[in-house]
Amino acid sequence: MAAETKEELLFLINLCDTSKCFNEMVDAVKKLVSICPELSYEERYLLWVAFKGAMSSIRQPWRAIWFSRSLVTKETGTFVISDLENL
Repeated sequence: MAAETKEELLFLINLCDTSKCFNEMVDAVKKLVSICPELSYEERYLLWVAFKGAMSSIRQPWRAIWFSRSLVTKETGTFVISDLENL
């Protein structure tokens, strides 16, 4: 089912938000904006949630690498260049 009306897209966006499918949510929000460029407060909030969730899923692996590699020395608080080269 391809959502084509504003109401169908809003339903799909809310469904994606509930199921934490943020990449699909971003696609649906892009379609919504192309159909109706004037967004209500709720629609702008859903746009923010979609992109925040999509970016969070991209940043999470980098956070895990960052903290697991101990890139910051405890004594000086500076970056360890040799650890960065081994990534």
